[in-house]
Amino acid sequence: MNDSTRETLPNRHAKVTPNLDQEGLQQPRPEWASSDSVQRLEGPLTAREIQVLQAIVNGASNAQISTSLNISQETVKTHVKNILQKLQARDRTQAVVIALGASLVSFPD
Repeated sequence: MNDSTRETLPNRHAKVTPNLDQEGLQQPRPEWASSDSVQRLEGPLTAREIQVLQAIVNGASNAQISTSLNISQETVKTHVKNILQKLQARDRTQAVVIALGASLVSFPD
């Protein structure tokens, strides 16, 4: 990666905060994955958005979320769009990392 490429990366990818793994070894953790991520929220997540986000963490598709929450797939898509915006996440995977780091949702069983 050359210097010009590095300059175009967002700052949130440049900073790294320490994280201990299960063996107590220090592992790098991107700043956006820390518990401080909750401060990034553009607005509080609704109870329904938390339910949708937990379903995403559990690996559910939009169709599965739609069925389990008894809402349309379009409504699921709207919730996902709002979640991504509020968490300032670029995709579902980053939203899950941020939400887990901020303890907004729990790890799947």
